[in-house]
Amino acid sequence: MRESAQMTEAEFETNASALWGQIEDALAIYYAFEQLNDLALGNNDIVDIVQADALFWNLHKYALQTALFIILGRIFDISGDAYSIHRLIRDTQANFALFSHAALRVRKQRLNLAAQILDEYFVGLWTPDPACMRPLRQALTPHVTRYRNVYRPLRDALYAHSLTNDQAAIQGLFAATNRQELMRMLLAVREVVGLIQEMYQNGRAPILGQMANDQYEQECRRATTSIIEKLRRAGR
Repeated sequence: MRESAQMTEAEFETNASALWGQIEDALAIYYAFEQLNDLALGNNDIVDIVQADALFWNLHKYALQTALFIILGRIFDISGDAYSIHRLIRDTQANFALFSHAALRVRKQRLNLAAQILDEYFVGLWTPDPACMRPLRQALTPHVTRYRNVYRPLRDALYAHSLTNDQAAIQGLFAATNRQELMRMLLAVREVVGLIQEMYQNGRAPILGQMANDQYEQECRRATTSIIEKLRRAGR
């Protein structure tokens, strides 16, 4: 794992935005998969839809699982050149000057704000301190460990590569996973990336536990429900 180099604002913004997009994609897949399972529970109409075209839905399930594990690998990739959560943390620490009031003022000036409004914005504004990164790293540690010990072996063995055809071994790898844990893992990474972006864009202190997550979940679940409802009505 190599040290992060100095970078421009444009490079930092692009990398952070790309990582955020990867996490959003993973969450969308997770929520769609969960909603499909939830809708099928106790609803005979939806069970009939799935069973009538079982091949398609099995392919759909496999595609969602494969995409999710591939994206997980990208998010937690420890390779020095990969745009992962580890890279974002290193880039933030190595380029903390980008978070200074002086750098933020230049970015805000590009919005053509009136001088008085710009001055007022910085009155009482939190002063960036590199020590703020420690709680973010600590919050990620248990999730990084679980990914390394549980989810990465499954990704490597089944999705990124084909390391085993032993079904018992594969089932053993799946048995160690937990879908609620996976959601918490994704939400934790999403929160850290979001806090770093907010610190960069608006100079706000990165305080854990204040990010709302339910709106995006509702949007993803609603979209899945809409498709299933259309199929159900068409099959009447």
